[in-house]
Amino acid sequence: MKRSYWGFIAGAALAAIWIGFGFVSLILILIAGLIGYIAASLTGSKDDLEGFRAQVNRVLRQDK
Repeated sequence: MKRSYWGFIAGAALAAIWIGFGFVSLILILIAGLIGYIAASLTGSKDDLEGFRAQVNRVLRQDK
């Protein structure tokens, strides 16, 4: 499993434990997971960083 996925899981689990359950909690869990995913991608290996950049470019429609 890639480091970025572990970051997402860790961020989401922390948010779930911290705030409990409910609709607003779901939004906060997704935001925390996204922040964990980004942090793990940026601090990971060169392959993780290149994969993250490719995904951002794909979302922003800046494919080569």
